[in-house]
Amino acid sequence: MFFPIKVIFYKTLMRILKIIGKMINTPKPILFVGEKSSLALCSAIAQRGTKKVLLVTDAMLVELGVIDKIKAKLTECNIDFIIYDGIKPEYSPYHEKFTIEDRSNQFVYPY
Repeated sequence: MFFPIKVIFYKTLMRILKIIGKMINTPKPILFVGEKSSLALCSAIAQRGTKKVLLVTDAMLVELGVIDKIKAKLTECNIDFIIYDGIKPEYSPYHEKFTIEDRSNQFVYPY
């Protein structure tokens, strides 16, 4: 007896939520692709009015100077930034062992 009432309730709820979802303005994601996409991202960040940014990377990219252009562009756009380079790269001895010794088993997990 309660099942048909539940069905009607949930169908009505879904219709109401669909209407509310159309009224709420949600930002659409922006995808940056290409050679100078990171610099375009810096410009987009400045256009949104952001004043501070946290750059998260690993130490090797900082040493190689990969993010120097990004730092220059953020400085040019008057955006303060902090660089956190404590992230460890994804490569580990496990990956080396997997690629050299055990190529036949594709479902080996490190844990």
